[in-house]
Amino acid sequence: MKAPSLMAGPQRLALTFAVLLSGSFWLLPFSRSFHLVLLAFLGVAIYRLFVKPQSFFLEPAKNIWLLANACFALPMLVSAFSSGDLEKPLTFFALQLIVCFSGFVVIDVSRNELMLKYFHRISLTVLLFWTLDLLVQVTMGEDLFGFANDPRPGIYFSSHFKFGFYYAALSPLLLFNPIFLRWPLKLTLFIYVLVLAVVLCCNTRAAWLVFSFVSFLWFGHLLRQGRLRVWQLALFVAGVATVFIALLTNNNDFKQRVATLLPMLSSIHSVQDVIPVRSSLWASTGSMIDAKPWFGSGAGNFEAAYVLYADQELGPDKVFPHAHQVILDILVGTGLLGLAGWLILHGALLKLWFQSNSRSLALPVILIPFLMWFPLNTHRGVYTSELMQFTWLWLAMGIGLLTQASSPREDLP
Repeated sequence: MKAPSLMAGPQRLALTFAVLLSGSFWLLPFSRSFHLVLLAFLGVAIYRLFVKPQSFFLEPAKNIWLLANACFALPMLVSAFSSGDLEKPLTFFALQLIVCFSGFVVIDVSRNELMLKYFHRISLTVLLFWTLDLLVQVTMGEDLFGFANDPRPGIYFSSHFKFGFYYAALSPLLLFNPIFLRWPLKLTLFIYVLVLAVVLCCNTRAAWLVFSFVSFLWFGHLLRQGRLRVWQLALFVAGVATVFIALLTNNNDFKQRVATLLPMLSSIHSVQDVIPVRSSLWASTGSMIDAKPWFGSGAGNFEAAYVLYADQELGPDKVFPHAHQVILDILVGTGLLGLAGWLILHGALLKLWFQSNSRSLALPVILIPFLMWFPLNTHRGVYTSELMQFTWLWLAMGIGLLTQASSPREDLP
């Protein structure tokens, strides 16, 4: 009897890959279960290596993917032997190899038209549900699953303070979703206000900054498409200001967060006053970078490097696991070599962006990693398994969409 083909039931297969790929975010609330996504793609990649090895043949997308991974992975490997503390750098290097190998599947899968349709539906549904759930949590005191409100609400996320960080970074999947953009303008603007309210209620400054940038791009897109007139935008901004004032008046947690943000806009000294722990942490990294400037103290070795090299008079008493700023984290972990690789990686991706004729299709996906590592923001650790997987799966999908033909492929790998 002939074995059933993997290609049997293309709709079912497309849906499976869409659920799997979108698991990069809908599994985020459940601790480390999102790692299952990477393991699943790794399994598919191993299968294809034996059954369909031609899928690994180099093409422009996969050349760029390999270059990007090399720019990030090789400095980690070098930093391991330069620092002498091998465990974490080699662990993250091995993880990056797995991500790289699995990413070949993501690149191919992302080009399938049917998979993309399912993916956009899932993305829209999940993010709209998160929006509703958080608004219920803030207004009713608990979300739809009974999780209590918090000064930094996070619905049913196991780490509630992560919600705002991820929600703002993932907002392009909603606002630039092709399904969402086809809805009536009044409805999309109403939903935007709800999304804005969620971002503001999260009381996360990083989320506010990220969503401001997304909003600028989104309204620019509406204006370019002729869907929104300048006078309509002005009227809408006035309405948004009204929502902001209402939150400022009725939400004490939001009011306190804004009160700490405003002084930061005046001077660098005000930044130090508002976020003294992080600013002192950043000040103390100078001696850490000077100790091993070329290859760093090892990817993921920030805590050990802080104890050994940080200027204790400048830095906080608490030992932090990362620098809370992407450039400083890279310089401490992998040195100037790592920073050079990071810049080359961005240069290659920007070149690909401007050469592509499918930018509108890739925009909501490729924006996510760029928003997460926006250099003027504060950040979580670059060298962590959670953010490495999250960042690089989106990059793989973005590269796949930017390098596809004028119409997506009909087959799945």
